[in-house]
Amino acid sequence: MGDFSMLKPVLLEQVATANIFTQEKRQFPFEYMNYETADRYNTELEIALPTGKTFEQIPANVEKNFLHMRYSLTFKKKVQINCV
Repeated sequence: MGDFSMLKPVLLEQVATANIFTQEKRQFPFEYMNYETADRYNTELEIALPTGKTFEQIPANVEKNFLHMRYSLTFKKKVQINCV
């Protein structure tokens, strides 16, 4: 049997502006879209395996939609050729 260790990358993504919320009592509804500083967030993570190691399985892509919001997570396998 081979080594079947699980790869668990750490994702440190912030998908919202958090410092806009205060403890003040509000008299009107909070319109979050008026305070967000970005229309889109994009995070890319590249994983390079040690020589001789391969991925046994690539996770399925994910896409979720709610109202005017969209979340997607895409996995792509790229082959890197090392030139000497």
